[in-house]
Amino acid sequence: MAKTQKLESQRIEFLDGLRGVAILLVMLFHAYTRWKEIMPYGDRFADFTLFRHGWLGVELFFIISGFVIFMTLERCINFRDFILRRWLRLFPAMLICSLITYFTAPLFTARPAGVPELHNILTGLVFVDPETLSWLFHTSFDSIEGAFWSLYIEMRFYFIFGLAFFFFGWRYAVAILVFLFCSNDIILAAIKHYPTVKLSWLDSFGKFVGTSYYGWFAIGALLYKYYHECKRKYLWLAIVVAVAACYDNGKGFAGILVLIFIFSLNYRRVQRILSCRFLVFIGFVSYPLYLIHENMIVSMTIQIGNILPGALQIMTPLLPMVVVVAISWVVTKYLEPALKKIIRRPYNWFGAVIGAWPARIK
Repeated sequence: MAKTQKLESQRIEFLDGLRGVAILLVMLFHAYTRWKEIMPYGDRFADFTLFRHGWLGVELFFIISGFVIFMTLERCINFRDFILRRWLRLFPAMLICSLITYFTAPLFTARPAGVPELHNILTGLVFVDPETLSWLFHTSFDSIEGAFWSLYIEMRFYFIFGLAFFFFGWRYAVAILVFLFCSNDIILAAIKHYPTVKLSWLDSFGKFVGTSYYGWFAIGALLYKYYHECKRKYLWLAIVVAVAACYDNGKGFAGILVLIFIFSLNYRRVQRILSCRFLVFIGFVSYPLYLIHENMIVSMTIQIGNILPGALQIMTPLLPMVVVVAISWVVTKYLEPALKKIIRRPYNWFGAVIGAWPARIK
């Protein structure tokens, strides 16, 4: 079994490789299955197993988040410090990618989401879903990218898990995640069997919080404790939650992703595979790539398909994928670090004002 004393760089490398696997699955799903009714090749490749189940890459991202957030929490001195660190991690790339999406949208005439309105940028910048913003401001909001939905859920997870971690400790925090995940089924069953009892507000609350996804975060958190402390009871607890999550949502394919994650924690050979340069690079740019890829890839694929109808259709999305990866690399390598430097002073000042640890920005 791979020991926890391995080099920090090695640990980050195979986690980046897992991120690379996750974003590749999501991109393939959007390129070949999600928009089959408008793609030049229609549903010709839509039922290929890897493409059809690619959306489960989001669940892998959630598992990785549960794992990594545990590491972040252990380095923070309080909840405010944690939230500021999360904000610093997510906001700069979100701002940059939202602006890129808004200003380049007119170039991609076949965007499934259409050309976004300027005020819709707010949904990403505050990590609040369009429905909530529409209710607060009494006007219509939409996400400028469909993939943003998972960021809204992640932010709520940060608040709930972070608060529970600092107020009750990590065991209760993980237990709360599992409880919220299980409560989703309990509420649905209660509504079904007791229709006269007014429980719809609980269902609405569960959908708002995203409780049906909390099992995946719990899996990641338990696997972190297993990896860090080498106690098999945490591994078995993670497996039990994983079986429940896969069975509950009909996501059997996700079980394979859970197994890959577990193997990556235990076997150096798997770590070496995940640490290959290609996967690590894709994982390195995975966050901005996730934010901008869907509409750009779909639109460019349709436009290229119209120009080159005789080309090998399965290859049509490859050039759009290369383009969005290149843009994401520029964002990750240059634009995001530059923006972090700009906000260094106000970030540290605000952190000091609210009593959070003034984290260094590299």
